[in-house]
Amino acid sequence: MFYHSNSVAKTTMKEVTYILIVKYDGTEYYGWQRQPDLPTIQGSLEEVLSRLWDSRINTIGASRTDAGVHSLGQCVSFPANRKFEPEDILKRANMMLPEDIAIDSVRITSERFHARFDAIKKRYRYKILTEKDPIQARFGWWLNIMMPSDDFLDILNRISGHIIGEHNFSAFSIIKDLPEKPICNISMAKWILQEKQIHFIIEGNRFIHKMVRSLVGAMLGVVRGKWSEQIFIDMLNRAERIIQYRVAPPQGLILERVYY
Repeated sequence: MFYHSNSVAKTTMKEVTYILIVKYDGTEYYGWQRQPDLPTIQGSLEEVLSRLWDSRINTIGASRTDAGVHSLGQCVSFPANRKFEPEDILKRANMMLPEDIAIDSVRITSERFHARFDAIKKRYRYKILTEKDPIQARFGWWLNIMMPSDDFLDILNRISGHIIGEHNFSAFSIIKDLPEKPICNISMAKWILQEKQIHFIIEGNRFIHKMVRSLVGAMLGVVRGKWSEQIFIDMLNRAERIIQYRVAPPQGLILERVYY
């Protein structure tokens, strides 16, 4: 799309950085990152913002969530002339965005800010449904298991304790997508019961591709007796996938918060 430029406006309006918190249901999208000819969260957001500014707006997201993954707290930044105040963006952009994407808050800063590189920690939550629920199906992974006992949760939490701290998480990612340094520092990892759901909550300074979903699949394999806890520990310590586990599907994963 071609966007007209307004040279008069550019000379009278100061450039600032807009910071948005964006919520979305990722079911119908091919992830956060823009892709040619495919619906993405970033592409939909930039289309609306570019129409509002009448010029190309390029955004930066704190997390490049995968296809089907959701967000309650994606942080997005972009530089632009101060054409709109925060309340104007909330009203105008939310009227134009699809119903499954919403801007939750907006603030403006004159300081340099990068939504991805300035983040110090992120929190994800993975939801497992213990009962078939058509209403929640888009936001959780239904496993045909009975409501877990305290022992079930104790085992999961003991396993998740192994990932606290700094580790090479190569065994819990996709080999072809591994970064040069697949080291992440995990500050919190726990399993909880919430109504008739099992939730895995994890916080860390960074996450590599499909890491949270891989950890969920591998830990559930232990508690369901498919392999031992020691196998999980060995994969973590050796940074090598020594057994094939199921990667949990995307619909259960939510980016909850980004810390700065």
